[in-house]
Amino acid sequence: MAQESLKNLKARIKKAEGIKESRRSLDESAYEIAMPQRNLYSGTTSGSSRMSGVYTSMGMSTVNNFVNNMQNNLTPPFTRWAELQAGDAVGEDQEEEFNEVLQKLTDKIFTFLDSSNFATASSEMYYDLVVGTGALLINKGTFDKPLNFTAVPTAQLALEEGIFGSIGGIFRKFKVAARLIEQQWVDADIPDNLQRIIQEKPTEDIELDEVTYYDASSDMWYYEVLWLSSDKDSERLVTRKTKYNPWVIVRWSKIAGEVFGRGLLLQALPDLKMLNHGKEMAAMSVQMNAFGSYTMEEDGIINTETAEINPAGILVVKKNAGGSQSPSIAALPRIGDSRDQEFFFEGLKDDIKKIMMDNKLPEQTASVRSPTEIVERIKEFQVDFGSAFGRLMFEYVNPLFKTIMMILDEAGAIQVPTIEINGEKKKITEDTAFTKIKMLAPVAKQQALEDVQSVVQALQMVAGIDPRLVLVGYKVEKLPKFFQEKLGMPAEFVRSIAEQGQALSMLSKLLGGQQEEQA
Repeated sequence: MAQESLKNLKARIKKAEGIKESRRSLDESAYEIAMPQRNLYSGTTSGSSRMSGVYTSMGMSTVNNFVNNMQNNLTPPFTRWAELQAGDAVGEDQEEEFNEVLQKLTDKIFTFLDSSNFATASSEMYYDLVVGTGALLINKGTFDKPLNFTAVPTAQLALEEGIFGSIGGIFRKFKVAARLIEQQWVDADIPDNLQRIIQEKPTEDIELDEVTYYDASSDMWYYEVLWLSSDKDSERLVTRKTKYNPWVIVRWSKIAGEVFGRGLLLQALPDLKMLNHGKEMAAMSVQMNAFGSYTMEEDGIINTETAEINPAGILVVKKNAGGSQSPSIAALPRIGDSRDQEFFFEGLKDDIKKIMMDNKLPEQTASVRSPTEIVERIKEFQVDFGSAFGRLMFEYVNPLFKTIMMILDEAGAIQVPTIEINGEKKKITEDTAFTKIKMLAPVAKQQALEDVQSVVQALQMVAGIDPRLVLVGYKVEKLPKFFQEKLGMPAEFVRSIAEQGQALSMLSKLLGGQQEEQA
């Protein structure tokens, strides 16, 4: 297929935007109630409140806690939350040497990652991920900061599904000031009619289509920027061809046949809507009970079309209760029980927190919780998070690391090792069999710790029967490497099997000499 024609690109963009519009109301309702400040679907002007119709901060609170949990448990800032390790295709005799090279490479990658804007961009991306789909665009930066991340709101994106449920095309429609086009895309080919606009109207907003799609015939990604000129004909301003996808699109969960993901906020949306509506009614009830509503006698007939019951309002009636001694103005009876309302609201809040994995410890004013309960809360979060961990690794961490390595390698910031395959030298990024990405983030360490504990418990049980069975029944010489991989210990501190043999021989001689001296 190679490079797509403009006609076909327009057709693909139109279809993708149609799919996006089909679920617009669902996503928009989630943003309206839980992230009104980030709602780009409503088309409100910059600086507007966007809080109309929101009567509870529960949605905003749980979303903020979700973002914090993701940041702290998956990609904690200024922490090495992942590392490169030798893949299954690397022989055992080369594994140790290969891992030393990859560890140095990992350190360099995180040096550039920590000096970039990744922490802030990833945090913004998590806000969209809680709805279902997060998007990061990775661009080449400057010489001293070669990585530049942009969190793109899903409201601006139209996605196209590829093979096996993957993303095959990413289409973004947005506006940029004319004067910034040449700064943002230094390789842009500016036509004369657009150049005139840049010179004569530099502040005018230019609508652009940012198009990224995969070409299976060449196994390459195309990144293009299109401009719809005044004569309604699109023109290519930028065309790039790379081995990596500059976009990282991650979905929390996915339903067959849908290209956009579905996140925790969509699951909690019915409860949030109920809570929001209940809070609205509760606010009206408080006003009614505080200020009251009254009836006033009038000889005429009540117009039911215009009659309204409002706080401190007066409803005109033909006769108040009380017979001949009825008052001219009487208060309406109060209705509703605030205790029932609070009980109902607390149940909704608990359900919302559970869905949103908001298992924070209780406030200090609450009753004292035991250490066991605290540990169980942490384990519950790890279990809930684990259901999405596989997809996050596949769609987020793995492509993120691969793209970062390729960009840094192109910029000359790092040197990606090469390995010989069938007499041909290839970079390790070109064959995943020679490298794998191991997560070191807290959410992965918890699972690794459980694996270590199960092994330790088995060894302790066998040692309780007969300590010699441990040496006979298990390959104890492989335990140091197992513990090092699971717990993320630097490989330089762990002896190889050959070194273990030498150390054991030296220890035997030392102990033998001591026994001779004692004899």
